[in-house]
Amino acid sequence: MAHRPVHNLFLLFLFIQISNSYSSNATSSIHCIASERQALLDFKDGVEDPTGRLSSWVGEDCCNWRGLTCDEITHHITRLDIHNPDPLNDDDDFPYNQGSLLGKVSPSLQKLKHLKYLDLSGNYFGNSSIPVFIGYFKHLRYLNLSATGFIGNIPPELGNLSRLHYLDLYSPTYGLYLDDAQWLSGLSSLLYLDMSRVDFSGLSDWLPILNMLPVIREIHLYDCSLEIIPKSLSHINFTSLSVLDLSNNYFNTTIPEFLYDIISLEHLDLSWDAFVGPVSAAIGNMTSLKYLGMSGMKIEGSLRRVMRSLCNLQTLHLTHSLEGHNLAELKEMFNGCIKDSLEELHVGDNAFAVPFPDWIGDLKHLKVLDLSSNRLYGPIPASIGKLSYLQILQLPFNEFNESISESLGQLQELIDLNLGINNFNTILTEEHFANLTNLKKLNLQESSLQLRFDAKWIPPFQLEVIQMRSCQLGPKFPPWLRTQEKATFLDMSYAGIVDSIPDWFWNVTSHVDTLYLNNNEISGKLPRSPKFQLNADVVIDMSSNHFEGELPYFPSNVVELYLWNNSFTGPIPPSINEKMPKLAYLSFAQNNFSGHLPESLCNLTELVVLDLSENHLIGEILDCWERAQGIKFLNLAGNNLFGGFPRSIGSLKSLQLLDLSNNYLSGELPEISMNLTELHTLDLSRNRFTGRIPIWLGESLPEMKILNLRLNQFVGAIPSQMANFTNLHVLDLSNNHLSGTIPRSFGNLEGMKKTASERGGGGEFDDSTSKELVMTMWLVTKGRYYAYDKLLSLLTFMDLSMNNLSGRIPNKLMDLSGMNTLNLSGNHLIGEITERIGLLQLLETLDLSRNKLSGPIPLNLSSLNFLHHLNLSNNNLSGRIPTGGQLNTLLDPSIYEGNPNLCGVPLLRSCPGDEPSQQNKSRTVDGQEGDQDDTLDEILLHVFVILGFLTGFWAVSSILILNRTWRITFFRFTDTVYDKIYVITVVNINKIKRILSHKGLIKN
Repeated sequence: MAHRPVHNLFLLFLFIQISNSYSSNATSSIHCIASERQALLDFKDGVEDPTGRLSSWVGEDCCNWRGLTCDEITHHITRLDIHNPDPLNDDDDFPYNQGSLLGKVSPSLQKLKHLKYLDLSGNYFGNSSIPVFIGYFKHLRYLNLSATGFIGNIPPELGNLSRLHYLDLYSPTYGLYLDDAQWLSGLSSLLYLDMSRVDFSGLSDWLPILNMLPVIREIHLYDCSLEIIPKSLSHINFTSLSVLDLSNNYFNTTIPEFLYDIISLEHLDLSWDAFVGPVSAAIGNMTSLKYLGMSGMKIEGSLRRVMRSLCNLQTLHLTHSLEGHNLAELKEMFNGCIKDSLEELHVGDNAFAVPFPDWIGDLKHLKVLDLSSNRLYGPIPASIGKLSYLQILQLPFNEFNESISESLGQLQELIDLNLGINNFNTILTEEHFANLTNLKKLNLQESSLQLRFDAKWIPPFQLEVIQMRSCQLGPKFPPWLRTQEKATFLDMSYAGIVDSIPDWFWNVTSHVDTLYLNNNEISGKLPRSPKFQLNADVVIDMSSNHFEGELPYFPSNVVELYLWNNSFTGPIPPSINEKMPKLAYLSFAQNNFSGHLPESLCNLTELVVLDLSENHLIGEILDCWERAQGIKFLNLAGNNLFGGFPRSIGSLKSLQLLDLSNNYLSGELPEISMNLTELHTLDLSRNRFTGRIPIWLGESLPEMKILNLRLNQFVGAIPSQMANFTNLHVLDLSNNHLSGTIPRSFGNLEGMKKTASERGGGGEFDDSTSKELVMTMWLVTKGRYYAYDKLLSLLTFMDLSMNNLSGRIPNKLMDLSGMNTLNLSGNHLIGEITERIGLLQLLETLDLSRNKLSGPIPLNLSSLNFLHHLNLSNNNLSGRIPTGGQLNTLLDPSIYEGNPNLCGVPLLRSCPGDEPSQQNKSRTVDGQEGDQDDTLDEILLHVFVILGFLTGFWAVSSILILNRTWRITFFRFTDTVYDKIYVITVVNINKIKRILSHKGLIKN
């Protein structure tokens, strides 16, 4: 459950007594009422019971059935408790647990008129409302309908339950709402109320009504869409109230003064309620407070003195509520008696930009300290060792950049240590862990820490969670891990390990259900049958290493298996569905697997991701995909597959990304579109598909964002229906045999009118569980092939080059204002380049070469400030080449060659009326020897500047060769710089030649 405080001792004692009072006597003979027994059987018939929790409901005496209690004298059923003991599930896509009873609540239960205790919680009676007849169980004292999937308005008949002590209607799926709170006033005996995530929106009288409940002790209204809270109450009736949870609502006002008058409160949670303004000094009157939640508020004014008298306060939440304050203010606050009582302090996400404060070491009873997501810097000081009771230390997402005191190793009670996402750049040794005998969770990920332990060191702890992503653990495999026999989660990715896996490691993993060893340089073969946890779903990521040999037999409970970018060989096991029937995420990309695709892949009914790209697989693509209806990501690119496009792919209703590129597939595309309503990325490039581009591509794929049909043998006209792709932002139809004109309707491609931020990205695989599952697509930009993966979502791209297209370039194409790349080269396009091309303000690459375009180059081409690559060569353009703006940096004459009627810079062809420059005139007149010396100096200056720049440039670039992600991003930028350097070099060499020729040092 998302947020439900523990019940106080009074309620626990009370309900234990109620439970005991009506518990059945195993030794006595009690016979239930026949009509009530039949009512229970009718209920049982109306529900599914997947785990058999109602299996004992057989025989004549229902008083002995599980979950039932009868009165010893009257034999009436007084207790019905069939709650689901499994933890609650807050996932909206799966709103119930595997152990839930499913179905409807039979109206026959209204015959149980003597019920005093009813608990149906944790089951799922979805798409039905709370039965009205429950409101007529006049003896009811305990009612728990939490997380039952009920929807609709809560029936006001529940207000008849005047004897009710406990009411829990918590609705994790937000299905219940309240349109009138008046009935709550009838619950005159109520001690405990939980209506968290019930929609109260629009109600203004909820609090005065609750104030009428004379003995209420706990009120939980977490996340109820409450918007209105009164500024005052005429009378405070909450004399017994000890717990008030109003967190995650929308009050957007100051804290009402009357709250400070409820001095009986021990637990007050106002977190994330949009409260603003100062905290009143009256809070000092709430001396009973043990828990105070004020996270997410905008606290104004000082806290130095207002809380100093809260001598019983044990837990304080001030996360994201103290921006503009500083830790020095809290120091004075903790000088009071609160210093001796406080056990939990949560002050994360407050932008504190100071070193770790020494005074925190004076909070001697602190058990939980959360300073995460601030801007703390410097070292972790020795004062941390004073917190001898500390159990949880959370310091991630800060800017610590120095050492960590060895006194950390003295925190014997520490259970959970999180130093991740920092920049310590220091070394941890055995001393930092010397006495951490209770440590269970260790998170050092992305912290720039090096772990240097003696090879014989035996840690004092047994870790359950080990997160050390991007720490320096290598080059050898860490021998201390050998002792960690209770680990269930182990992340040693990007850890600099250059070694083989020792045999003992597989004893450690026998308890592990999540393993990340990816992005190291681990080599060798895996054991034939690696050991992992048997009683949980297993996730394994060993991608980007140097593993070799055939695929081992992983356990049958593996659900995610990532082995991409290794050197595995041999065939994919033909019985893979039998060996790992629960597989949902499978990536064997970039290995050396060979042979045919086994048909058993289609029998992996849980499959969501299948990536077998960049291997040596042969044969035809399987045509049995209708069995694997859950697939969202299917990538078979870069193999040696042949044959036609499988029709069964058209049955994959959930498919989002499909990549069959770089194979030998042929034939026409079949009519398969009816069910592909989720498909947003399709890459069929570098195959041998023939025929026309089907019209259904534009008519039946509403989510299409990225379409690549490059390097095939498609013929005919481009279907105008492709303009229906309202989200399309990457389109590559180049290197086919397409004819006809460019559809004017392409100007309606809404996705190309937006920037990446306006689109919200695009083309990425929409599943947070996936690990770096991004399709790599080869596209031509700036005249070169580039591999795009994660950057695809940022690209707005159209390439129709190398076809037989004719006619004019549609003016409406200039409406695609988000365009980065436009390539129409190698066609038969005619007419002038429109002046409207200046509207493409984000254009980086424009290639219109090898067409039959005529007329002048538009002057406003110079206004395209992002233009890095331009090619207008081999057309019939005429007139002066425009100058100014970005065009002054595009000085390679080859981008204009093949246009005999063009003139001006950078061509060595003057336009009519051009005058020789004054500089050339003076050089013609003056032929002194001294000018030769000036010329040589100028030559040397140009040469050394160019060489110096290139040397520095490639020095930086070589460093990035080791990091693939940086390399792709960085070289996109540096390629532009390279182009500019090349052009400058060519221009200056030509200039030097002209100078030397003028001086007679060389001949033209």
